[in-house]
Amino acid sequence: MCELINRGNELEASGKALVVSVCAGFELSDIYDVGPSVTVTADGDTAAAQRIAEDFMDYAWETREFLSAPWAAANAVEAAEYAKAGELHAEKPLVLADNSDNPGGGAYGDGTELLRAMIAADLQNAAFHAIFDPAAVQAGIAIGVGNTGRIVLGGKHDPGAGGGPLEVEGQIVSITDGHFRCYGPSFLGGGIWNSFGPSLMLRGAASKLLSSRAMAKVPTSRNSPLSALTHFTARPSP
Repeated sequence: MCELINRGNELEASGKALVVSVCAGFELSDIYDVGPSVTVTADGDTAAAQRIAEDFMDYAWETREFLSAPWAAANAVEAAEYAKAGELHAEKPLVLADNSDNPGGGAYGDGTELLRAMIAADLQNAAFHAIFDPAAVQAGIAIGVGNTGRIVLGGKHDPGAGGGPLEVEGQIVSITDGHFRCYGPSFLGGGIWNSFGPSLMLRGAASKLLSSRAMAKVPTSRNSPLSALTHFTARPSP
């Protein structure tokens, strides 16, 4: 992706193309129309623009197995152990993104494998956002803010894919209607309101957010998780 963007910038600077727009597409989809694409705008020479576009897409196909982030293939246990190894001396937050359980990609948002691995690794300075589980929220409401109890989390829709239900013990830190304002420069920031439905924060081996509505799980390109964390009174380190 970076290689093609740089090549496009060079073509624009040289005057061989007016604009070269590279779109990575959605790599987790199996739909042809949302795959990678390139649009080349030229001043009259459409044949040259077509050659550039085809050359770019040939390169994209030839390098389709390339991984820019080697850790992208890590499993939940490896990721949690990596985080634990640097926990005491960390100078900035580390995000473990469970992309496989993202409702934005069609998953249920109630996977437990990453949380299970974080607890097993004994991560102390950590927050988990989030698990979609209306029943767990109602159980937490029954326990009450400030009280400690046991709740069975997630794993209700497809235990074979994201892990089965996980029983945890912790203190109910806060219960809200899940209605909060996003902030930041992204398309979900800038004051847009979001609603997760009745939600709560549970503090145990790791602080956890539970929601009555499906939501994206820690997508680093969006600001709603950070807004949600502060809405629940969790204060991530700068």
